[in-house]
Amino acid sequence: MNNKYNRFEIEVKNALMHKNRVLIHGLPGVGKTQFCYRLCKKSKRNFVFIDCEYDGVFLSKLKNLTGSSNFNEDFRKLCGVMDSQMKNTILIIESIECSALFCNLVYPFLRDLGYTMIMTMRVKNKLVSDIVKENTVCVLRPNSFFDILRNSRRLQYIEMISGHTSILSKLPALYHNDLCKEYEAYLAYGGLPNAFNTYINNELTFEELKNIHEAQYIYALEKLLEHSGLDDVNKQYCRQICNSILMQMLEGNYYRFNFASIRKGGTLKIFGKAIDFLVDNNFLIKVERIDDKRYFLLYFYDSGVLYDKLLQLSNRIGRTDCLEHISYMVKRNSVACELCGSDIAVNYWRSDYVAFIDFVIRYKNSTFACKITEKEDKRSRSTDVYANENINVTSVILSNRNFEKQNKKIYIPNYAISCIDEILV
Repeated sequence: MNNKYNRFEIEVKNALMHKNRVLIHGLPGVGKTQFCYRLCKKSKRNFVFIDCEYDGVFLSKLKNLTGSSNFNEDFRKLCGVMDSQMKNTILIIESIECSALFCNLVYPFLRDLGYTMIMTMRVKNKLVSDIVKENTVCVLRPNSFFDILRNSRRLQYIEMISGHTSILSKLPALYHNDLCKEYEAYLAYGGLPNAFNTYINNELTFEELKNIHEAQYIYALEKLLEHSGLDDVNKQYCRQICNSILMQMLEGNYYRFNFASIRKGGTLKIFGKAIDFLVDNNFLIKVERIDDKRYFLLYFYDSGVLYDKLLQLSNRIGRTDCLEHISYMVKRNSVACELCGSDIAVNYWRSDYVAFIDFVIRYKNSTFACKITEKEDKRSRSTDVYANENINVTSVILSNRNFEKQNKKIYIPNYAISCIDEILV
């Protein structure tokens, strides 16, 4: 069963056992600080929290201690930790990309003395390059649908979905319909902890959630750019690329990223550095065409943010008739987040005519052509075309249809995408 959050926790714990320190990389708002607190609480260890963006005074005092002959004792007093507790204390050091003082002086000193450190960063820049090289980097992404079910203590649904995926037997209609509705709601509020918690605790409507998503989108992008080290031109390119993706998705023919939609004469040479930055820092997800790596698609890091951005754009340009298409694009985006957040190699496929496969998964000696359809009874001709052109292909159709297998076609409900690894055998 896919358990991304637990796997992430195991990855972090293994890194701490190996080197006594780990680096967590994630966008603003994905829950890095919350995860660190939870990990310390579960391990029953004390912690000292240092924010490199705002705790400049503390870091300056710490710098002055590096020349002390009795550093450990002075550092313990500075942290306000009892002597008997210091060996069991974890240093949670936030936003290391913001502080040259920490990266160049404090970190090497604490590392050499063997302190246990959980460091977090939002963006990779030159300051953190050496720290990245010598530490395990664990990437934290927004919550999947399964993470949401787990956090809301509906574990029975996870067990049910996993079990039925492995044997491809239909769920009882009552549970299936309930999960389809839950998944549609998840696509709207997304996987960011703040949006989900606000939606659940305050019983907000999806319309009221748009302000939270808009603020999160702007905050995350601008925080990345603030400490990116990019020049102003490439920062502006990053903003233009994101706006262009939204427009291309809304136009209905998003089968490859079109540079000309940003500006006439646009090329990979012009915008490549900005795209690489956004992908490398998990703001965008890049899926390449399987037979021609020159072509690729870009997706956003969170379905809820994308859903609201597409709705806003459609209203602004007067496209109020495309809700079904927006739903399809958000589902495509959500599947991209799920697949690319795992260890599965993913591409897409486009024929010379109109056939299009959303995701092609190659696993061991098998190939899976994954197609997303809006209507559960809709036939996917694109999977037939791809299967005719390639041998040993299993078609996976994602829709609201219940679990079923027909010859070499597997029908999977959208909500079961977290269990895709169950059928990759």
